[in-house]
Amino acid sequence: MTSSQALSLEPVAQIALELHALVVDLQERRQAHLAAQASAPHAPSMAERARQLSEQARELGKQWQAARPEVSLLLERTATRLSALDLSQSGQRARARASIKIAQYYEGLARTLRREPEVTVPLPELRPKNYTRNVFHVANGLMGATFYTFFPERATVLKIAVAYTALMLSMELARRFSKTINRWLVDVVFGAISRPSEAWRMNSASWFGIAVVMMLAAGVPRLSCIAAVLTLGIGDPLAALVGKRWGKHKLVGRKSLEGSLAFVVSAALLVAAWLAIFEPASFGLTSRWATLLAAAPLALVAGVAGAGVELVSNRLEDNFSIPLAVAAATAFLAP
Repeated sequence: MTSSQALSLEPVAQIALELHALVVDLQERRQAHLAAQASAPHAPSMAERARQLSEQARELGKQWQAARPEVSLLLERTATRLSALDLSQSGQRARARASIKIAQYYEGLARTLRREPEVTVPLPELRPKNYTRNVFHVANGLMGATFYTFFPERATVLKIAVAYTALMLSMELARRFSKTINRWLVDVVFGAISRPSEAWRMNSASWFGIAVVMMLAAGVPRLSCIAAVLTLGIGDPLAALVGKRWGKHKLVGRKSLEGSLAFVVSAALLVAAWLAIFEPASFGLTSRWATLLAAAPLALVAGVAGAGVELVSNRLEDNFSIPLAVAAATAFLAP
């Protein structure tokens, strides 16, 4: 019988990394990757890569069956699911469906391996392109700003935020006690916007709700709260989109200068425009152009603070850290 001491988890981590690479190739398909394929015409196809990974995972699963049954089961499930995928279709929609499934297999393995001290290779969280999620992200920011713009009473907005957060957290609690509810919420209700890792960790909407409740309960100025939710709503998704497409100058990990600049510019423009259109009276002005100039420092600080925190929010959920950081940074600038 093979003991766990005689085995190494590094080959399992390598399987996980290859799954990660397969997802990235399926989802992003950048010009650099296409050029690499053209220069290496004999490189294995997506379907062949999946088949090879399936065989490797199954073989490793047999090796770990006695020593670590949970690792063996994960590998066997990954092998079975990979072998069932049809990667022969070249359409974008077919690739997207396949990448979502493979991303789930990767996150399942990575979650277990991240807890193992002997695994030294980094296993990053997968954040594949998801335009539906991006739209939802922007809509959440606009919705929060709209509530506090047209219902300026703090107590009213706090009640709405508490109700929203309570709903999110009640679903979080329910899915912790039922795998059926968890699968239904992750795959069906929020399937279009959920990330693979959110099958077992608290989702971003819950973290956003908690941040909003904390800002309102702490008495953060109203315009700072509006700037915070708008900054998160537009800056975070645009930073990801621009960074993945054009990010060449890396700053922290996979995060790029180009993505951070997109964050600052988009957030500053949206915050300044929103305040100029809806909040001239808050600045004691009647002209929207004059309000735009008056709001510019607050808007710029919001963008810079949000982008800075987004860069370093690796372990802390940025849907929580960004709005709180922006609220704190702009509190002294808000009239």
